Amino acid sequence: MAQADAPDQGTSPPLETRVQRVAPFLEVNYDIHFRENKKVSLSSLSVEAGPYHAAVRLELSYFFCENIPPVAAFHQGPIYENGRYLAPSDQIIVKDEIVRQALQGNDSNFRRVTTHEYGHAYFARHYAKEVSCIIKKKRNERQGQFSSAVDEAFAFWLVREIKPSNELNDAIAQSYKGVSDVPTLRFIYHRLKAISTEDGTLNVILRFPAIIAEELGKLPLTDDLQI
Repeated sequence: MAQADAPDQGTSPPLETRVQRVAPFLEVNYDIHFRENKKVSLSSLSVEAGPYHAAVRLELSYFFCENIPPVAAFHQGPIYENGRYLAPSDQIIVKDEIVRQALQGNDSNFRRVTTHEYGHAYFARHYAKEVSCIIKKKRNERQGQFSSAVDEAFAFWLVREIKPSNELNDAIAQSYKGVSDVPTLRFIYHRLKAISTEDGTLNVILRFPAIIAEELGKLPLTDDLQI
């Protein structure tokens, strides 16, 4: 079995970032600020939180039956959301308050959020290109929202598989409106749950793109799809 690496020491320099209007979707999906044009200073994950990060990676390594390498950078800061994975730079950002909770002895939110964001990292590394091609064949309009829906469904499924009490509910799903196609997110999440229950978790991991092609083939992918 894969072994966890030594806790990350947080050697990356502090990061300063600002919202940029590159596209409406990206502005919503990658906004890590309380409001537009507010500068937010991020810092590397504290050394004290390193063991919690290592524990999540060890758990994921056992789950996937392979070593899960750390992302290129792991930062914390006063972001609006609990966590964020930025694919272009391969970095995870976790809300300061979530890290503080872990250091005070309550690491459940840190583990849940970090697991979810590593789910996005795994999706980006293993599935993103193939899933994008699958969705492009099905529909050209709003491709980003459908790709995001599949990405989020995988991350929520991963968190739930590791700890079944972390179920995706309707309120959380609806909070992604405008970023992901919510009906598709809910549909894929529930199908992944059903398939892993019937055929095993490994079947989902190994066949994920094929499963997405099969399941999306059942959907008309219309804006008013009701699940």
